[in-house]
Amino acid sequence: MRTLFFEFPKDKVSWNIEDEHMLGRKYLVAPIFEFGKRRRQVYLPFGSRWKDVNMALLEVAEYGLIVRHL
Repeated sequence: MRTLFFEFPKDKVSWNIEDEHMLGRKYLVAPIFEFGKRRRQVYLPFGSRWKDVNMALLEVAEYGLIVRHL
């Protein structure tokens, strides 16, 4: 696993995200560490297309996308 900025060096927001990681080049991992918590905010770096767990396609703008409820 690698931090986001290794995969997205042009996305300056990803340089400061410490709780999301890339598993290979394909999967973004954003674990939940709080007991009982079922949702979290996730930042999706710009320049890629993402699918959520329900397989809905998410288009990401130049500045990235923040998903608030997963």
